[in-house]
Amino acid sequence: MTKTKNSIGRREFLGAAALTPTIALLSNCGPRSSMRALELAGFIGGAARVGGVAPIEGATWFEAAEIGDGLEFRIPKGALKGAGYLSSDMLIDGNSLVVFDLTFFEEGGDRSFTFRIGGLNQCSLRATMPFEVLNLSTWRLDRYG
Repeated sequence: MTKTKNSIGRREFLGAAALTPTIALLSNCGPRSSMRALELAGFIGGAARVGGVAPIEGATWFEAAEIGDGLEFRIPKGALKGAGYLSSDMLIDGNSLVVFDLTFFEEGGDRSFTFRIGGLNQCSLRATMPFEVLNLSTWRLDRYG
């Protein structure tokens, strides 16, 4: 394989976990162009941003070496008004199933809600969580896709 200026080799690709953690708030209806992206607030554990050319244009690579590593997003008060879903597109690298726990905490409160989703390695996925589940009236969501 001949490498061009913007290409990456298999070793470089396998050396990092590629995902696009553009966590977006989607309105209840309307085009995806009405999305609002959440800003990354920090890292949990040993998670880190990985440099280099991502295989997907506009993507950011992150790597988590240990169970419990993760990304932290803070949602400003009032930001969920008019939003119906939380959505993220990802490409999972590595050789293991990856399980994501999205845990929601209310600032100043002691209650939390966890949304769990698994992704197969070497596959892409779109995780979409309807905010109605935060009402705690649903025990599971149907799969789609």
